[in-house]
Amino acid sequence: MKNKLNLMTKYTEYCGSSSLCSDVDTAYALPTENVSLNCPMCFCEDNCEVTSRCCADKSLSTCVQPVYSANEQNYVEADRFMMVSICPQHKSLSSNSCLAAMDKNNFQHLAPVSSLKTNITYVNAQCSKCHGESEVIEWISSISCHYHELDLNVYSNIEDLWADMKENNCIIEYFPPPESYPVPCETGSLIRECNFTGQWDAYDEDMETACKNHWNQFGIFQNIFCFLCNTHINQRQVFKSQFTFSTMNSLEQEMLDSCKSDILHKICENCSLSTATITDGKVVYSFTEGTISEEYQFTSNEYKANLTLVAWDVGENVKCILAAEKYMNYTELSDDFVNMTALYEEYVRSGGYEDWCRDEYQVNKIYPGIKSRRTCSCDLDCYKYASCCPDVTYDQRKTCFSPFLHQDNNLKSKDSIFVLSKCPLNYTDSYVKSKCEQWEDYEIFNVPVIDVTTNEAYRNHYCYLCHNQEDVLNNNTENVKAFNVTVICPQTMYPMFMPSMDYVLKSSKLNKCSLYFTTTYNLETCTLHGYEAINQCNVTGVVKSVSNAARRMCEDPAMNIMATSQNFIYQNQICDLCNSIVYEDPIGICIISNENSREKSMNSLLCKFGELETEFYPFKNEYCQRCNIRGDIFRNYSSSQDILFALPSYRQLFSTLNVAIKKTEFTAADCKENEFYDKYQFCSGL
Repeated sequence: MKNKLNLMTKYTEYCGSSSLCSDVDTAYALPTENVSLNCPMCFCEDNCEVTSRCCADKSLSTCVQPVYSANEQNYVEADRFMMVSICPQHKSLSSNSCLAAMDKNNFQHLAPVSSLKTNITYVNAQCSKCHGESEVIEWISSISCHYHELDLNVYSNIEDLWADMKENNCIIEYFPPPESYPVPCETGSLIRECNFTGQWDAYDEDMETACKNHWNQFGIFQNIFCFLCNTHINQRQVFKSQFTFSTMNSLEQEMLDSCKSDILHKICENCSLSTATITDGKVVYSFTEGTISEEYQFTSNEYKANLTLVAWDVGENVKCILAAEKYMNYTELSDDFVNMTALYEEYVRSGGYEDWCRDEYQVNKIYPGIKSRRTCSCDLDCYKYASCCPDVTYDQRKTCFSPFLHQDNNLKSKDSIFVLSKCPLNYTDSYVKSKCEQWEDYEIFNVPVIDVTTNEAYRNHYCYLCHNQEDVLNNNTENVKAFNVTVICPQTMYPMFMPSMDYVLKSSKLNKCSLYFTTTYNLETCTLHGYEAINQCNVTGVVKSVSNAARRMCEDPAMNIMATSQNFIYQNQICDLCNSIVYEDPIGICIISNENSREKSMNSLLCKFGELETEFYPFKNEYCQRCNIRGDIFRNYSSSQDILFALPSYRQLFSTLNVAIKKTEFTAADCKENEFYDKYQFCSGL
């Protein structure tokens, strides 16, 4: 290290001289009033090397990979351990390093050693001697070669052995001896090099050396020096703990601008913008206390932060909603009403000859004398099986919910859960109702919550409020817990330096992060059936007009518990209705396709103008099937039999088109003389 004083000066500019062991030394004791209180905790005791938590000017250890290669260009990845690698020199601005590259003169003397007295590991015997350690045990060595193994017994000359080791790409690896307990460096997901982020503003050789060699984990960085050399000076100033409203950046100002009045400004300030503090590894915001663990996934170039919420006063958060609502000129009404009677008439007149659950939704009410059936479910738990009739779906408050937020709404989480995502039908507060049912944003009140006494989960704070407003007003919310938050970003983010939980979430949106919500409580899980299917009206382009009721019941994500039609490519029955001239018509155009342009063009023409082939229902013919089916569609069903042998619908029974009624089972006895019973259990023509 060329200039330790310069390095420690930069360190104290951020962390202050109190983070050093030599704070009484005038060389380091610099006046620093505005310093970060978030610097990693460190110690000055002599045994700090054992715990690997020495302060920057005290530490003589680094993370060492006890593997040496005979060829310098042959990099080998292996576990790293904390080892003392510098000889002490009292009051010196530089220290002698014990580290050395392997060559023919020293490769026999590179073995690490462990102290029998202190359990401190030294990078080699030379380093233990300069620390006055004589009672040490050498690590066990092993030589392995890339091309063929060497028989060490045949060598009498060190130079010959070295030459063969280089020629055969050999490595020497050292292993801890029994009864020793070296401290591992968990650096697999830590950034341990300078300017990995591309944001470093001024190169400094000593800073780079300290980043590589010092060990005291700081967030996703190997040490504080790696943090300092991966951030810009403006970022480092923002991350210092002295947050004031006068120095807030544009993000904080945007949050404050959303507060329309002086009174609401105060509410927002109290509910969202308090300064965070770090205590015993926990981050504390207003109404929020939790822990943060960070990692950088090098294989996917993703930053990940897990925010475990140890304490979150959901009741106070919800009260902030009520308080803010009083001062907001909120006029938007939740467009929730659906005229189910008109929708059912539309459904039947288009060919949907099935009953729904209520007495008034029966085919014979519209066409007297016609006997009809019902294949969808009216059971209270029909939501569990995505089998509800449309009228029950409309009344049901629960839905299958993917607990995550992302700016690409087409992405879905694999782990979905049932939550209350709609307010009670008789709930009249349009502001809360709209926020519960139609609103998704990176904001604190959109984090899901769970009542641990009833094990009932709610889509967000607003949904909890509209179902439990009396409990909120009576302060009976101690059993309500917020979900934990996992932030995954394409670039590094620093939640531990942010002033509030709301700040973390809004920063996530600006950084194009995904938010995943999890809880340790057991919840009802579900699968989002048909999310690869068509979930919008008139995607086919064949429908002249779509009613508002049909559009709402098809396109609202909360309607994913509704039963599907026989035409499984649609998400639910109403999506079939608003995409077909006649309900359950076979699809006669190419909608979904992952083919190349030439194949797509040819199949599209043959699909649209080709003959009707009834065996390919719900598609018009084979070409329509080719350009609309993807493998992941079929994975949403228990087996292909569910698709091929579906029950015939009233659409098929009464259709004027020649749509075949599919037989549910075939045997060899069903086949005619000119047919044979094939392996697919069909009667095929000879």
